[in-house]
Amino acid sequence: MATVAIELLKDFLSAIAFVAANAITHDIVVATWVAIAVAILQLGVSLARRESIPALQWLSLVLVISLGSASLITADSRFIRFKPSFVHFAIAVVMLKRGWQLRYMPEIVRTWMTERELVSWGYVWAVGMMLMGVINAAAAQWLDVAGWGLVLTGLLVAKPVLFGVQYASMRTLIARRIANG
Repeated sequence: MATVAIELLKDFLSAIAFVAANAITHDIVVATWVAIAVAILQLGVSLARRESIPALQWLSLVLVISLGSASLITADSRFIRFKPSFVHFAIAVVMLKRGWQLRYMPEIVRTWMTERELVSWGYVWAVGMMLMGVINAAAAQWLDVAGWGLVLTGLLVAKPVLFGVQYASMRTLIARRIANG
């Protein structure tokens, strides 16, 4: 579990830095610059260590720099509200890569579950991210900023809920398989 958390932290470090900087400063411009700096620093460290850079980390870097720069240039609240949809759609595309989740799975999961089952969960996540992008776009289009913020908060909660459903179902399935030998 700790390895999964570390890998996810590495993949989304710049996004986490953005949220933290925005919470501390209440300034989207500062938070955007912090996220861009963290993304570039993280890439530099990985390259200096000659580490393999996974697709989600590359995606995070590209999204932070491109969408962050667009936010800084446009200063348009509509763009800022639609931005999570762009992120969800881009992440969904990466999640369509067969087996993207395998690197996050501990040995016991890879031992007791079939590759087909694990790949299927990756596709569930891809569809979930696409659905979240559509929901955000609809909220950004038809709701005021306060209403959109509530929807976005719900989407943020949906991710750990989906993770919990996946974890619980996989744990239950593996426990049954181990008990049945």
